[in-house]
Amino acid sequence: MEAEYAAYRSVYALGLLLYLTASVASGICSVVGVATATNRTGSFVSVLLILLFIMFSGALINNNLLREGGWGVNLVRIASPFGYAFEGMIIGQMEGQCFFFDPRNSYAPGKEASALACAEVSGQTWLLNIGCSPVGEVAGGGCRFAPHTIQRDIFALLGLRAVLFALLYLALRFKEGRR
Repeated sequence: MEAEYAAYRSVYALGLLLYLTASVASGICSVVGVATATNRTGSFVSVLLILLFIMFSGALINNNLLREGGWGVNLVRIASPFGYAFEGMIIGQMEGQCFFFDPRNSYAPGKEASALACAEVSGQTWLLNIGCSPVGEVAGGGCRFAPHTIQRDIFALLGLRAVLFALLYLALRFKEGRR
């Protein structure tokens, strides 16, 4: 399992996910900017959409809670480009890893910090805690990880980017025709 995810821990894979996310976000802002009458309205709607997409991406609200939120919340979660980027990055970084936590207790000034508890936690445990599950383990899961999940996230971001730039082209053509 370790070797399957190792390619997604590279700087290139993370850079690609970040580039695609930024490109999709700029596409959203561009489409909204062309579709609205004033800059003020375009900025307000763009910021509102970006904040909505970030909030329902799975990074701020647990995926398990998002699944139980109804069809409207699920629609925003599926449309959120930040959800695909977060899922791809978190799975690539956490799956197959082992983390050693050693929190320190340093309440008294001048006293040497002592360990409260030392624990070795697998990355899969952290993924399960944020609502991601291995494929086939939890039915209907929102964030299910397998080696092809990160590839699917990259293709979803590429698809969103293509759709947004096609919408931008159509919006510009429509606006040009109205002049």
